[in-house]
Amino acid sequence: MLHILSGVQLSMAGQVPEAYPCIRLCLENALYALFIQDDPTIGEGMPVRWRIWLDRDTNKTAAKKCGQTFSHGNVQNHLVECDAPLGRRASDLYGQTITYGAHPNFYGQAQAADPPTEEGGNAKYLLPNTDASKLCIQIAVDTGMTSLRIFGLILQKRYEEAGIPARLDSVDWGH
Repeated sequence: MLHILSGVQLSMAGQVPEAYPCIRLCLENALYALFIQDDPTIGEGMPVRWRIWLDRDTNKTAAKKCGQTFSHGNVQNHLVECDAPLGRRASDLYGQTITYGAHPNFYGQAQAADPPTEEGGNAKYLLPNTDASKLCIQIAVDTGMTSLRIFGLILQKRYEEAGIPARLDSVDWGH
């Protein structure tokens, strides 16, 4: 969850494209955690998914198996199976992070550059309090809340005892 804090700090500093990889990482960590937690082999020793994750750097075959097992489609589909509305929200946010800079692309880079002028134009970093910065902060907050809800599927009892669902429900998070 510290990735969200980093994402918000970067976006508030005007470093919007740099913020989106941090924001995406928070969501991915929550998705991977749920996917491992719900491994059908839990309780039979080392869960298969956990072993695949731990062995990913052993050799090329293990790396490929890990990439296939933990593909975004697999972990995202697993969340949809657990909670369809939450899965759709996570998918939307993941797409937004990609669009705005979690992967190098036009939109991410365009936010941090002046359009070309006859004089040549200059690339510049955005100042805080721009529309791009505000959108980035909103996506970070929404992603943080969505990630908390995913962790709630993993740690249900502790989540309920801490009163987190009521706190999250008191805030409009885009449902």
